[in-house]
Amino acid sequence: MSPALATNEWSNALKTQTRDMIDCASVLAADDGQLHLKHLASDFGTIVAENLHRGVLKLVEWGIGAEFTLASADKPIAAGWVID
Repeated sequence: MSPALATNEWSNALKTQTRDMIDCASVLAADDGQLHLKHLASDFGTIVAENLHRGVLKLVEWGIGAEFTLASADKPIAAGWVID
């Protein structure tokens, strides 16, 4: 069982790392130019680096193919998303 499932919430350290990656538009680890995210409900998504550099937080959720534009780094974190 993953740590997230045991507590139904991601660790504060992971949430902080996610916020920092989004706020700094850091996508250094991604060869494909996307920030990869995971969700508490076992889904995955991405934010394109180019959008981050322009200050646009457009999250694409793979499972349902939906796109969400978010106002701040806190919004995806509050909705259960963190870096993968």
